[in-house]
Amino acid sequence: MEPTEQKPKRKRQINPDRIVLECASVEFVRAVAAQIEESFGGIIKLTHKEIANFILQSRTEPLTSGELAAIKDKYFDDVQAAQWALQKLKAAKESGEELSLADVLSQLQTPVVREKRKPKTPKARSESAANDPSHERTKSATVEASAASDGAIK
Repeated sequence: MEPTEQKPKRKRQINPDRIVLECASVEFVRAVAAQIEESFGGIIKLTHKEIANFILQSRTEPLTSGELAAIKDKYFDDVQAAQWALQKLKAAKESGEELSLADVLSQLQTPVVREKRKPKTPKARSESAANDPSHERTKSATVEASAASDGAIK
């Protein structure tokens, strides 16, 4: 009996065009699909991909200042900003450009970047527990618990 040839394992190719949606976004796309089905009685059938692309392509205007502020509030990270500043300083030093820490910090203080980030609530806490005073913890205990859970996951 001859040994069977094993096919080399194919590396999984990452499709840079693929986007993974959060649950709320998927539910929105499903609601739009149901609306289309109801409106056209099944004459027009679209995939979720087609619906998402239609919604995104229908938007021709750039983000509003309110939308930019919402993105900033949700995603701005102080550590990431500090790493960005460090990269800017290193690049300036390598290129011989004169750039001070004060210059880089002034770039961080643009109107687009908020001054202080609101603490995130851990995902495990429900909205009712967050609003219930009997379940209230100090900010440091919340941060410590969050850091401990992050360490346990990784």
